[in-house]
Formats: sequence, C-alpha cells, structure tokens
Amino acid sequence: MEAKPRPLIGALLGATTGLVVVVLLAVLGVVPPDQLVLFGIVGVLTFVVAWMLTQRVALARTRFIVVAVIAALLTGFGLAGIPQFAGGGSIEGGCTAQGTSSLEPPWVTPEGTSAMNPFDVAPDDTVGWEATSGGAVITDWTSAFGVNVGGFFVEFWRGESENADEDTEWSGEEDVASIVNDVEGASGITVSGVVLLQGSFSGDGGECSGAAYVRVAPESAFDGWVLTTLWIVLAILVILIIVMIIVVRRSISAADKAPVGPNGAPFDDGFSAGTGGSGAAFAAVGGAAAGAAASDGETPAERYDRDMKHFDDLEKQDDADEDARNRALHEQLEDGRMDGDASMDSVFDARALGDALEADSPDTGGAAGGDDTDSGTKK
Repeated sequence: MEAKPRPLIGALLGATTGLVVVVLLAVLGVVPPDQLVLFGIVGVLTFVVAWMLTQRVALARTRFIVVAVIAALLTGFGLAGIPQFAGGGSIEGGCTAQGTSSLEPPWVTPEGTSAMNPFDVAPDDTVGWEATSGGAVITDWTSAFGVNVGGFFVEFWRGESENADEDTEWSGEEDVASIVNDVEGASGITVSGVVLLQGSFSGDGGECSGAAYVRVAPESAFDGWVLTTLWIVLAILVILIIVMIIVVRRSISAADKAPVGPNGAPFDDGFSAGTGGSGAAFAAVGGAAAGAAASDGETPAERYDRDMKHFDDLEKQDDADEDARNRALHEQLEDGRMDGDASMDSVFDARALGDALEADSPDTGGAAGGDDTDSGTKK
C-alpha cells in the first residue's frame, strides 16, 4: 500500500474555499473584498488545506514546498494591503464630500468610514449627498466611479461635463431602492454587501479623488439566490476537504502498517520485483500460495510470517543443493573420474569449487605451472 498525500489538490481546494469565503463575507456585509482580505484569506487557506491533505511533508516534499511558496506570495501581497484596510476612506485634491442616510446621522465624510465601520444604507433608503471642488473652478472634466476589489480598481461608471456654469458645489439625493431594483431586474442579483467605493474627476483647473466604505446590509444570511448558493458551495467544499483528509490519512496509515521487504520496499513489491535466484522462486511459488491464503481471511502479519518462512525454506533448499553438487564434483576430482567428456558447465555453476580445489591440491604452484607429475597423470 502506497501513501498518497495530495498537496496540489489541497492547494486548489483551499484557494477555492478562500474565494468563496471572501465573497460570502463581502455579500453579508462583514468585510469588503479588498487586498488584505482577499489575498490574505486565499493565501492562508491555500497553505492550511494543502498541509491537511499532505499530513506528512516528507512524503511529498517538493510539491508541498511549491504550494507553500505560492501561498506565501499570496499572503505577502495581502499583508501589503494593511495600510489601506486600516486607513479607512479618504478624499484628496482639496475637494469635499459628505452624505447621510436613514441609518447614518448627517453628515458622514469619506474619512469617517472604514472597513469595519462603513457608511450604512438600507435597501429601500434615500441617500442625500453634498460635494464641493474646494473653491476651484474645474471645467471640461471627466469623472469615473467604481469599486476596489483585491487592491485593484474596477470601474462601473464614467461621465463628462463641460461645467459651463463654473459650479464649485453640487448636492442631491439618490434613490437606493430604485438602483437596487434596476440591478436586480437586469441581473437577477439582490444587491447587498460592503465595498470600497472609489471615485475621481479631473479637468481644466484641478482634479480630485476619494474613497469611502459603503454597506448595503442584506435582510438575512440567506437573502437571495447568491447568498444561498454561496452557503451551499461552501458546505460542499468543507465536506470534500474532510473526505480527502480521511482518504489521505488512511493511505498513510495503511502504508505504515504494510509489511516491508528486505530492501525497504512494501512486501508485495520487494520480492515480486526481485533479481532472480530465491527471490524469483519465491515470487513464482510462494506468491500464488500467499494470494490463496489471503483470500481465506489471513491477516497481513500472518501472511508476512508465512511468506518469510517459505522464503527461508527455499533458501535452505537452494544451499543444500549447491553443497551436494560441490561435494559430487570434488569426489570426481579426487577419484580421477572426471575426464575430458565431463560437463564443465556443472563446474562453473558451483560457486565454491575454486576454493575446494585450492584447499585439496597437494601442490598448487606445480599444478599451475604444468610441471608436476601428478598433474600430468591426471591430465
């Protein structure tokens, strides 16, 4: 049985789970999907789930190191977003802006919002707002608004104005319910969650930019099909991760308990892949018997003991046959019964024959030189 750690599958499941968690937290209005939250959560879960599906790093060291490096890069990029997360909203360029809603007192500026204390708006609310250019007359300006996702600006509106009247102050009211209904009617998605809104405008005379955290709280944790789907997907991912943890754990435990052959490999592989001799004989003869006995309910430990005993018997028989062959050849040499017609193949097959001849020869040097009379007689 081979241990089967799954660090790469763990990394994929961890990253997917992290993305689902980030979107779920954002839609629920808990935290916005900014750089720290998005890359921080994805990076951490990538590493944690990969580690849980590896369990023993030594079994998949290279793959786990690759996953760990990727997770570290993601987490490091997320940590670089701490200043933005902690700093809250802002406005630059000398401009001013403020707003109010049924859930907020008048007036709240962008600097007064943060990731953990956003500007709250009810789905059926009306938001009043005021803005100035700080006294500077800006004409022929272009403006853009969008949201910040993972540290990147995603634009969803752009406009232009000549500002022929050279206005420096603007105000108005926005019907949140109308906007929410328009979005839901066009996409089928119920608008809710917390985001970092960013906007800017620039033209002749100056430019300004700002950012504010805004939250439209959902009516419940399962409000709309988006939230329901996210919860279902998260549950499936968690169950899948648990199942994979159990599978990996069992494979490692089974590998630890499996019998091990003399070469350190699993017992079933160590002898079936032998290089001949008694190992090959064991694979051919003992293997079949082992399979038959295993089918009768034999435990791995009992099977191991029986197979090792059979292997030892084969080794002993092999040694006995070789000793008998060596003795017969030695007797033929002593009696002078081996002549030119004798099969020399049997001599070379006897691995101990050389030592026996050297020990029993009366004059090794003479025999080697061909001058001894006994050697000549035997020849």
